[in-house]
Amino acid sequence: MAKAKKKQRRGATKYTRPPAAVKATQSTPPSPTGGTKAPPTPTPGVAERSRLRREELRARRRQQSRNRLLATLGIVVILVVVVGGLLWYREYQESLKPGIRFPDQGNRHLSEGETFDGYNSTPPTSGPHYNRLANWGIHDQPIPNELQVHNLEDGGVLIQYNGIPQDVIDKLKDVAGRYDSHVILAPYPDMEHKVTLTAWTRLLALEEFDEQRIVQFIETYRGIDHHKGGQG
Repeated sequence: MAKAKKKQRRGATKYTRPPAAVKATQSTPPSPTGGTKAPPTPTPGVAERSRLRREELRARRRQQSRNRLLATLGIVVILVVVVGGLLWYREYQESLKPGIRFPDQGNRHLSEGETFDGYNSTPPTSGPHYNRLANWGIHDQPIPNELQVHNLEDGGVLIQYNGIPQDVIDKLKDVAGRYDSHVILAPYPDMEHKVTLTAWTRLLALEEFDEQRIVQFIETYRGIDHHKGGQG
């Protein structure tokens, strides 16, 4: 029995411990995009944060400056458009008024008897003149230029004629007679046109009697004072 066990031990296969499993090396899993995962961004330090803050402030100031510049330019453009529109409208309104407009030659006073040859229209519509006025109403004799201009300055309208028949003169007298002041009717021998109406810086020339246009001119300009700088 003992011999059989001994034989059995001799014939048995010797047990060998298997080698320890090699621990698998862990690798970084691929990123979802296929590359390796980027390392985390380091938190900026105090100096870096201060620099970024200064750059942000500078950028904000530049943007504010641009905004102010754009706002200023916008205001300027609006003002130009508004002022230009007002000036255009004023000129447009002036163009609708009756008569031709002449440049204003001022209202300097002349000594009695002094003459002035530089009027820019015939009859005159502005410029140097005497200190006294011609009487309102109907005149049979011409009125000197230097005298009638003062009447224009006071808001008067002059109706003057040359080389027209008596029946047309009577019609003009009828129109002028409707106004108790600030209208004068008088002959003007050296005039090119048959009938002219003058107001301060305005002249309407007619070659025939036109009551509607005559009345419109009178009603537009009569009574408008044109004194400047306290001069009479």
